[in-house]
Amino acid sequence: MFRLLSVFVLSLSILMLAGCGSVANGSGESKEQKPPKATITIEDKEVSYKEGSYCWSTSYKGVCADTGGAEELTEDTPPLVVSKSGNMQISYEQDPSSLHVMVLKDGAEHQTFKDQYELKIPEEPGTYVYGVFAKWENQGDSFIAYKIKVK
Repeated sequence: MFRLLSVFVLSLSILMLAGCGSVANGSGESKEQKPPKATITIEDKEVSYKEGSYCWSTSYKGVCADTGGAEELTEDTPPLVVSKSGNMQISYEQDPSSLHVMVLKDGAEHQTFKDQYELKIPEEPGTYVYGVFAKWENQGDSFIAYKIKVK
């Protein structure tokens, strides 16, 4: 009985240590386990954004990070000032299987979009916070947030 228990504990310890290793990209370097990066452009300007909560998994390993919501993520970020005519484009290094965009104005939900990668800039002047939730089937999801000010 003791021998069986020792073998079980040893096997479990080896599996746990193997899970603590890094994911290699073939060159011996460790590969960061994060969702694909987004690119958001408005009027040929790239919008900086804050990375929020995400979960991502590859090769039997997964990682999750949790943050606040869109307003909390962007509260210390100056908005990109844009004109009220124009569009914004959202793209990723790898296309997500679904995309949800929530637009907040004055702390309240203003608009939502599903699976739209090109959005019209709001007509009404003011500051808008965008929360973008992207999902990749069988790999994970990510949330990013950014702020614009329509003049």
